[in-house]
Amino acid sequence: MTRLASIKGFFLFIFIFFGFFSLSAEIFSDDNYKFSFDLPEGYSLIDYSKDGSGYLLSFEPLNISLVIKINYNEDSSVNEILNTNLSKLNAQSSIDTFKWNDSISAISTFTINLEKAYPGWGITTALQAKNTYITVLAYCDEETFNNYERFIISTINSLNVNQDFYNCPGIIISYAFPKEGNQNICLNIENTKINTTIDKSDLEASQFLVDMEYSVLAMYANNQFWKEAWQRYYRCIYRDSYSRIENAGVDIYKNLYNKAKKENPQNAQIKYAQYLLSWVQNFDYKRADNKNSSDFTPLPAVLTGEGNDCDSRSLLVALLLKQIGIESLLLISNEYSHAMVATEIEAPGQIYSLEGSDRYFIFGETTAKVTWGMINADFQDQSKWIVVILP
Repeated sequence: MTRLASIKGFFLFIFIFFGFFSLSAEIFSDDNYKFSFDLPEGYSLIDYSKDGSGYLLSFEPLNISLVIKINYNEDSSVNEILNTNLSKLNAQSSIDTFKWNDSISAISTFTINLEKAYPGWGITTALQAKNTYITVLAYCDEETFNNYERFIISTINSLNVNQDFYNCPGIIISYAFPKEGNQNICLNIENTKINTTIDKSDLEASQFLVDMEYSVLAMYANNQFWKEAWQRYYRCIYRDSYSRIENAGVDIYKNLYNKAKKENPQNAQIKYAQYLLSWVQNFDYKRADNKNSSDFTPLPAVLTGEGNDCDSRSLLVALLLKQIGIESLLLISNEYSHAMVATEIEAPGQIYSLEGSDRYFIFGETTAKVTWGMINADFQDQSKWIVVILP
C-alpha cells in the first residue's frame, strides 16, 4: 500500500470523500464556510467531502499532507475539538490555547503514528457561523520534517476565516509573537516630525515571517510556478505588515493630508503620494550580503530606520496608500532586478496598464529622487514586470 493510499484510508472515518480533481493552488477557498488559504503553489486537492466539511490536499514534491476539517460543536472548547481530531488519528500531541483575531484558538505540534511517524502542526479556530470550527493539520515524513517545517507553518499561517481580519498576522505567527505593548517611534516626512507606535513584538515577528516566506520562495527557484511564488511571497508580507504599521499610516495621514490639500487642491492624492515617495527615496540603501537570505527589510524595521532596498520601499508606499483607499500595486521584475510601486491616481507620466482591465496606474520609482511617472527608459517594457495584486 502506498503512503498516500494509507493516509486516505485512515481518514475515511473522518470524511465521506467524494470525487477527485487537481488544483494549482493560489487562493484555496470555501464560500460556504467562508475560509480561505493563500497556499504555496503546487498543492493538489486529493479528496473532499460532499458536504464541504472536509478536504485532503497534498503537496507531492515534499510529501506534505494538508487536512481541513469542519466541526459543528456547541459544547466543546477549541482545544477539546483539536484534541478529538488528533486522537482519532492516533496522534501524540501537545496543545496550547491563545487568542487570534478576537477568537480563542488552539494550536498543536503532533506526531501521527501510521506505518511510520508523521510530525506536523495543527490548529483549531472558530469560523464565522456560530458554533462552527475549522481544524487544519499539516504534516510530512519524519525524516524530512526539519527541512520542511517552515513550509508547513507557512501553509497553515495563510489561513483566513474572517475578511475583517484578512490583512493581519497569521494564526501561527500570532501565537509565536504575542503583542507586548507599544514602542514609540518618530518619523520625519516633509520636514514634519510624526510620533507614532508599533508593537514591541513587531520587529522580531515580521523578520521571522520574511525569513520563513523567503525559505518557501527559495524552493521555487527552478520551478514552473516561480512567478506565482514571488507574488505569494509579497502578498504574505503585505498581509502580515498591514496592521503592524497601521498606526503609522493613520498618524502620517493625520499630519500630512491637509497639507497636501492646501498645496494641491486639485489633486491632493498625488501630492500626498509624492510626500511618501520622496520620503522613501531618502532611506539608507541596504541589501543582504548572504545570497541565501532575503533582501527584503520588514516594514516595521523600515519605520525604525533599518536600511532597505526597492521592494521594501515600494511595498511600504503601496500599503500606506491602500490604507487610505488609494488602489496601488507592487511591480517586480526579474529581468530588471528591480521593484516599483504603481498607484491608481490620475497624473502625468509613465503608466502601467493592468492586463485584462481598463485600469491605469502611474509608476513610482523609490530609489531615485524623481516624481511619480518618471522612470528609467530601460524599465518601460511592461511585459517584463510581474504585478502583485495586494489584497
